[in-house]
Amino acid sequence: MTPPDFIGVSDKSLVYVGMTDREAFDKIGVPVHDHGEKETGHVLSKTVGSFGRDEVTVVFQFWLKSGSQP
Repeated sequence: MTPPDFIGVSDKSLVYVGMTDREAFDKIGVPVHDHGEKETGHVLSKTVGSFGRDEVTVVFQFWLKSGSQP
């Protein structure tokens, strides 16, 4: 099961965007980071911004596999 699309604001300068459309995720023109498969699941991410003090950083996520449910 793949989590639904979501947007989460971690603080005033960090935004997470979860995507369910792999084709749309692949169109984002920055390098992909494969976090590998873990018990929490398997996620790919792309980051726009550099976590700077005076900027907003957006982390796009595409889940290949979500973690096991209890």
